[in-house]
Amino acid sequence: MASYVAEICDMNTLTWAQVVPIHGSQSGIATRAGKVHSLLCNQAKEGYADEVFEDKIFYRVTAYTNPRSVAALRAVVGSEDRLRVFEKIGVNRWVDQGEWLAANVAEEGEGTVFLLLRP
Repeated sequence: MASYVAEICDMNTLTWAQVVPIHGSQSGIATRAGKVHSLLCNQAKEGYADEVFEDKIFYRVTAYTNPRSVAALRAVVGSEDRLRVFEKIGVNRWVDQGEWLAANVAEEGEGTVFLLLRP
């Protein structure tokens, strides 16, 4: 997996200044008119790290994540709505992981995990 991440990083590394116009928010789940359009994920988060693989992402939220945003993300599970995902790989370093579909959701410990798959 490390070589996959390095390969993607070389091709698509962005700064926050490049991500924010697309994502439009500092929160992990960005919505427009109540509908999710993009996510920020981070495999280095303490306590509830996301997991990014070539063909799937486990996107985690906690009980402290904005409930409206989580509800909006739940609403797209199983739909054809595509979500843009940006992965934080370091200080002011992001990878555009492209578009994903929210395929499933499950409760996990004190939070929730969403399974994202490539369309």
